[in-house]
Formats: sequence, structure tokens, C-alpha cells
Amino acid sequence: MVKSNIVLALLMTCFAFPVIAQTPTTPKDGPKIEFATKEHNFGTIKRNSIAEYRFEFVNTGNKPLNIKNVRSSCGCTTPELSQEKIMPGESAYVKVRYNTGIIGGFNKTVTVSSDAVDNPRVVLHIKGYVIKTFDIEKRNGKWGIVDMNDKVIVPFEYDTIIQADMNGYIVAQKNSKFGVIDEQNKIIIPFLYSKIHLYGKTNRLVFDEEGYLQAQRNGKWGIVDINNKIIIPFEYDDVFCPGDSRAVTYFDFRRSFSADNGHTCAVKNGKIVVLNKNKQIVKSY
Repeated sequence: MVKSNIVLALLMTCFAFPVIAQTPTTPKDGPKIEFATKEHNFGTIKRNSIAEYRFEFVNTGNKPLNIKNVRSSCGCTTPELSQEKIMPGESAYVKVRYNTGIIGGFNKTVTVSSDAVDNPRVVLHIKGYVIKTFDIEKRNGKWGIVDMNDKVIVPFEYDTIIQADMNGYIVAQKNSKFGVIDEQNKIIIPFLYSKIHLYGKTNRLVFDEEGYLQAQRNGKWGIVDINNKIIIPFEYDDVFCPGDSRAVTYFDFRRSFSADNGHTCAVKNGKIVVLNKNKQIVKSY
């Protein structure tokens, strides 16, 4: 009898409290961004080979998705957005290309900023390892290039050969003049220049954002493109890009000018001038 009373009491207790139903979560209203993958491993790749990958995504929301910005972690990684506005249900992609002229391992990021309601900032990752395909060597007092099987690619006829890290171009010196060749010993820029700006521990070739080369001829500095077309006349005491260590020596150009906006800095008659992307003087000091 006592046992029956206990069971009855428990049943009454259960029915005394109302059943609380869980309210379903309402999805957020607005655009949403969903990537198929956020990381790509290129593995081991050869120097100057194409390292390119498309990160595809979909707007899974119910309103148009607007991409505000796509930014890479360094200049060696170039992102390209297929379109800025993506309608609900539509797909798009961010194409990421890595500069394989740089030997060694890499682990880079690309940040995608949008007006997505759930994740307005998405970080994409690429990684891999670039191996070299040739060596620069000195034999009998002259420099040349051999492949990894010791086969001569560039004959041993140069006073100096310095590996460039952009587009496979190589700066070399012959008969005291500098020029640019490719990996097949084809002359890209003739041997006309007494000096070429180099920078960094690896003496990398200095190109600006548009692929222009800073060089000296007849004692004056100017800029040519990769086809040796004169972009800035050879009438300056020096040329450099804003933010360059030489620019900081004179003036902090980073406050007002940027190579990304096409600005170039030069020195003429002891005065600093800033040229715009049309190579017109916009400022002098």
C-alpha cells in the first residue's frame, strides 16, 4: 500500500509541472557566405611554376552578399575576386596566386571581408614548398647557370648573375653593364645600365607595382619597363618608391604617398619630387 502511494505521488508531481516546449531558433535574416574549403596545400612545386587556386563560395542567405575587401598577408600572394555582389543562391570565387619565384616553404593567408551576418571575416590559407630547378655558379672567373643535373642553361660568360624573385627574370652584369635575362639566356633588358637598384639580403631585383625597373645610365637614374621602354626619363639623381629606406632618409612618404597608388619618388638637383601614375610631378621638397 505504501509503495502504491509513492508511485501515485510521483505521477501527480510529474503532471503538476507543465511540459516546456523548445522554441526553434530562427535563422538570421541577411546575406551569408559559405566556402567549400578554406585551406589549400600546393605540396611541393617547382620554382616559377603556376601556383593558383580558386576558393569557391556561395551566398546561402536571403539577401545580396557584398564583398567589401580581399586582402593578402604579403605581396607574394595575389588574390582576385570574381565579383563583388553575389545574389542569394549564387556562387563566386576568390582566385589566389602565389609567387613561386621565392624558394622555400610558405604559409600565407587571404582575408575576405563582407557584410555576411554570421561570419563577415573569413581567413583563407595556402601553403606549400617551392624547390629550385637550377643553381647559379662561378667557373673560371665567370658566372653561369646549371640545372639540377649540372647541365649548362646559361653559359659562363657573365661578370655577375643575381637571381631575381619575380617572373623568372635574372639580373646579370656583362662588360661592366647590367641587363636582365630569362632562364633560357634570352635578353629581356639590354646590357646598357651601369647600376640597377637591388634590395634585401638576396639582392632581389627592384620592380615597382607595374613591373618597372629602376636603373642608372650615363650617371642619371630613370625607370624602364620590362620591354626596356623608358617610363621615367634618365634625368634624376635617384629614383625609389614611397616607403623605401632611401625615401625615409629624406621624408616619411608613407604618410601621404603610396606605391600602390602609382607614386614614384625621385631626387633631382638635391630636391625630392613625387611623381604620380602618369609620371607627372605632384609634390616637391
